[in-house]
Amino acid sequence: MTTRLLIVDDEPQNAATIQAHLGVHTPGSEYTTTVVTCGADAIAALIGQRPDLVLLALTLPDSSGLAILARIREQTRMQNMPHLPVIFLTTPAERDHRARALEAGADEFLEKPFDGALLRARVRMLLQLRDSRDELRRSRDALHERNRELEHLQCEQRELMEFLVHDLKNPLMVVSGNLEFLGSARGVPERLLGAVNDARDATERLRTLVQDLLTVSHLDHAQLPLRREPVDIVGVVRAVVGVYLRKANERGISLVVGNAPPLLVSGDSGLLHRVVENIVDNSFRYTPSGGRISIEMCADSASQVTVAISNSGPAIPKEQRARIFEKFVRSGENAVIAANVGIGLYFCKRVVDAHGGAIDVAETAEWPTSFIVTLPRA
Repeated sequence: MTTRLLIVDDEPQNAATIQAHLGVHTPGSEYTTTVVTCGADAIAALIGQRPDLVLLALTLPDSSGLAILARIREQTRMQNMPHLPVIFLTTPAERDHRARALEAGADEFLEKPFDGALLRARVRMLLQLRDSRDELRRSRDALHERNRELEHLQCEQRELMEFLVHDLKNPLMVVSGNLEFLGSARGVPERLLGAVNDARDATERLRTLVQDLLTVSHLDHAQLPLRREPVDIVGVVRAVVGVYLRKANERGISLVVGNAPPLLVSGDSGLLHRVVENIVDNSFRYTPSGGRISIEMCADSASQVTVAISNSGPAIPKEQRARIFEKFVRSGENAVIAANVGIGLYFCKRVVDAHGGAIDVAETAEWPTSFIVTLPRA
């Protein structure tokens, strides 16, 4: 494939010299040339032949090279053509005009009389730069198209998640209601009552997981507005603990909440309740029977409140602490697990971050595992 050059010069000898230096008339030449002598013909050739490079005289009978360059740039924009390299052909007397030419969009200059080696080098260099620009433009366009496809897929995924959550809520409510009825019915054998309570707890965890998945989906796409209000975090903690007291008694786990006055934080009450619930539930999963869980709350300063939820379960290895707040990851021998597990701590981090707070995990002399949550005070 040959490279098309457009030479715009009203002096035939200049065009002939350029053609000779580039070997245009040599059999098998890599270049073909079109020669015009005025601005009107230059624009017509630009539109009709779409050259790969233009060699343009700075002065012409009907127009200046600067005016022609402006029209070239305008035409390439209008026709959405890639960048067209333009080399100005100048004389020593025209050197003062080069600054204006650069401002107008010139790529290079060649001074008459032409040096053949310099001419060939500059033409090849500009053609290589043009090819690199074209490749970058194609890559950019491909990335934009891929990004649009990903956004479409994410939108479909989010819609599917919302449909699933909506469709799961009603059956879960029916199951939960029936289990509640069985648990309160008279004459239910103790053995069956324990199974009903376990099923009820599992249903409640499933309901929380379903809701957390939807919340995480919204947080990942920055579509979850926080309903901020002053929230007593101490009251939230005590409400969550009240639900887990029966489970603590059944497993012989000491569940202790430290004394603290009301501590108001600025946040979404429902989301903060689920954060505390997730961390407490996580503590129960890893605390053995006869173990301990402690929750302490305090105002660290005038600007933030800290909630520390600690348990006597196994310590989280140091190399895994940075990863437990990632999506679908938990501590243990098999850290990366199936997508239906490992959302809880990721959910907690996203919600706490959205509140302008922080969450971390630490090991102390008394507690192998402590989750530390800081939140802004109201």
